[in-house]
Amino acid sequence: MGSNAKRIIMIVAVFLVLAAGLLAWNWFHVGGRELDFLDALPEDCKAVVTVQDWDQTLPEQELSKEQIRQLLDLLQGTAYWRNTSASITGNWDKNYHIFITFTIDSVPGYLSIISSGDYAIMLKSSLDIPFTNDFLHIRNKQWLAELNAILAL
Repeated sequence: MGSNAKRIIMIVAVFLVLAAGLLAWNWFHVGGRELDFLDALPEDCKAVVTVQDWDQTLPEQELSKEQIRQLLDLLQGTAYWRNTSASITGNWDKNYHIFITFTIDSVPGYLSIISSGDYAIMLKSSLDIPFTNDFLHIRNKQWLAELNAILAL
């Protein structure tokens, strides 16, 4: 085998490895803008947040329109990493359950966002959305501070 053939084989091999890496990155990495279904939520939606702090559940908090907008901006402004396991483990103090109700074309619907502190979120919805029941690891070190700032408004 000549040196040109070896060079071509090496170039093809490098290209295949890079392509496989790019495909893996594309599947695991979830940019917040990929949650574009959040843009479809009507402005008159309602959101309630329940915070569970270890063994006690704090009172429900209904969010204002501004808080909902900021929450949706936070969700779409954060990058995530898709988790392939069916469960997550971690050491977080609080769980946040954000329950958004809405009506689209006279059909009621919901979006449930469960956040395990600043570790991961899980989405469930009456809409056909991507990432339903997937754990998405939060890749924003300021997630919890920003979420708590929104809830404190």
